[in-house]
Amino acid sequence: MAETMYEITPELVDVARRHLNHIRWRREIDRAHREGEAVDVTADRLGTTVGTIASEIRKLERRPNALMRTPMEFVYEYAVGERTRDDLISTLSSWPYTYGRLGITPGAEPQSSAAWDRGTWDDVKSARASHIIDDDAFAQIARAADLPAAVFPQWVHGPTRKDPAA
Repeated sequence: MAETMYEITPELVDVARRHLNHIRWRREIDRAHREGEAVDVTADRLGTTVGTIASEIRKLERRPNALMRTPMEFVYEYAVGERTRDDLISTLSSWPYTYGRLGITPGAEPQSSAAWDRGTWDDVKSARASHIIDDDAFAQIARAADLPAAVFPQWVHGPTRKDPAA
């Protein structure tokens, strides 16, 4: 595969690193809690307050799937240099994608972004829009992930509109 990825800015690397650190911090709290470590010990070890740890544990108990790995986590790992381009493309090409849906969030204004229930494919689209992955990588991922071509023809097969001959 050709190295055609965009130059990732230092600002984007910082954002990715902050997200990864937060995800990993949450996983450490979850691990400590499941292993029975006292909240005050976890707080001391992680340099935060007992209240912060207790609050995070409550959040994780309400949303146990919050710690599942997502395509965006792999994208962030690529952005900070923990993954190669080929590894990123390979991982994202075999992901079991879900697709976002509009208007199912109770109480949200139907036309607002709060009404959008994100799918895992949204992470890949976001990485492309943020210039972390380029069009070539995006097309490789879309083709390998066996996206429904009828829904996403331009991503799988390129533009469908042909300009008339001059």
